[in-house]
Amino acid sequence: MTTFVLNETLPVYEVTANNYAEEFENKIHNSAVAPSFGFKGGLVPGISDHAYMTHPVVQALGREWLERGTIDVKFLKPIYHGALTKVTARVTSTDPLEFKIELFNSGKTLCAVGTAGGLGVPHVMAPEDLPEAPLPERENRREPRAEALPAGLVFGSLREKFNSDEAERKQAEEFAETLPIFRGSEAVCHPSTLLKLANEILIRNVALGPWIHTASRCLHFGLPIDGESLSIRAKVPSSCHPHHRKLPNCFRKWDRLPRLSKRINSKFCPR
Repeated sequence: MTTFVLNETLPVYEVTANNYAEEFENKIHNSAVAPSFGFKGGLVPGISDHAYMTHPVVQALGREWLERGTIDVKFLKPIYHGALTKVTARVTSTDPLEFKIELFNSGKTLCAVGTAGGLGVPHVMAPEDLPEAPLPERENRREPRAEALPAGLVFGSLREKFNSDEAERKQAEEFAETLPIFRGSEAVCHPSTLLKLANEILIRNVALGPWIHTASRCLHFGLPIDGESLSIRAKVPSSCHPHHRKLPNCFRKWDRLPRLSKRINSKFCPR
């Protein structure tokens, strides 16, 4: 692995933000609806902001970080479609290795902050910690209220088959991702592709109106293999702010034995 020195900066990453979610169920991304909540237009998904923030880290650490790294991000201000977005990353610790990441909009306003690292300590979690459960019918989804989402509540789980060709296409279209590790015959799964499934399990279990993705903490345990079935599971660990909920999502890869691919703690805020 490459050796880094304290306060070393990684190459700045610039990307034009893409609001791929304009027509999604969450109307906070819709340019006709979001202004009614005080925004200039539809918000670029937090998933995309997360993807942009992972770029310099993946470029520096490669597959090793994708298999056992961590990233903790907080979204402070909205990014809008077409904005030239800049990501900076700086080494804040060498033992263990850790980076401070910042995301700026075209007006040089700080819009997201994060830390990444985690290579020094293996992550451990037992498969039985999160059981599978049936998904509710759409009309029976829970209300986005603290009393309807008690601590320990197990959400209905999802099953998805990982298709590397489809993932490569979407990663390029939605995240404007250009790193070689995510393209071609040897392409691997982008960490934001798994985070996107975390949003999906939330939407399939909770009847949300417009809502904002405010933060995520992700622990990587491994990478999905092409053709593998993913079991996406979630439960509510505890309440935090009255208007926020934490939601951990575990992504397990299944072939002969269950193996954990990713654990995510996300916060969302109904508008």
